[in-house]
Amino acid sequence: MTGWVKIYRELLEKPIWCKSSAEQKAVLITILLLASHTEKEWEWQGKKFAIQPGQFITSSTSLANAAGVSRQNVRTALVRFTKYEFLTYQSTKTGLFINILNWGIYQGFNNAPNQHDNQSLTNSQPTANQDLTTIKNVKNNKELKNVKNNPSIAASGDEDAPQAREVSVLEERFNEFWAIYPKKTAKKTAFTAWKKAKPSAELHKKIIEAVEAAKHSDKWQRDNGQYIPNPATWINGGCWDDDITPTASLNQPTPSNEPIYGIEIN
Repeated sequence: MTGWVKIYRELLEKPIWCKSSAEQKAVLITILLLASHTEKEWEWQGKKFAIQPGQFITSSTSLANAAGVSRQNVRTALVRFTKYEFLTYQSTKTGLFINILNWGIYQGFNNAPNQHDNQSLTNSQPTANQDLTTIKNVKNNKELKNVKNNPSIAASGDEDAPQAREVSVLEERFNEFWAIYPKKTAKKTAFTAWKKAKPSAELHKKIIEAVEAAKHSDKWQRDNGQYIPNPATWINGGCWDDDITPTASLNQPTPSNEPIYGIEIN
């Protein structure tokens, strides 16, 4: 493999880099290096498929080997990068399709799929308030839609075709919420409430912090969690804004001028 990619120095100041582990950083750089820089024609299940710049097909094993990390590191990194709206990905039975959002803007190719029509190479540098990754979730990405609808990748009448499924930012954020919420009840109802709330990245962070704090509260710990609300009820009620009364220590008193517990946000 030959060629090069652009990496902006301000990446060092962005959360997707400075709050990521060493393994996740290795996956991030590897993804940038593996992405196609020109349109390429691939064969998938005996059918032609056009890979656009900023996209590529791989597997979790191949990506892990290339980055020198474990497959679990790859899965964790993909979820994290989706949360930061750096990429979208689709898992199939035979591989992994990765699409880097705003590839054209930051790599400076006029024919890139995600480049704004009015943006030229001279103004493609990110501003001080722009993320290296992406500021806006590109909901109408035509190339991603083509992949989703392409019978080579998406579910179709062909029994041999892999069943593809887009992992949306909304769903990944819900999965993170569901993973830490202590009461696993009525997941579908909870997801319906989540879709209605449509939490932004900022609100999602607030929700995660609120759940972690509530898990230490007197109410949630009383009687083996009997008073923990159903997740859908908690979401619909916007309970992340509730005041939380922490559980007092049973072993030794805590001075009134010190916090009873601490929350570390990575």
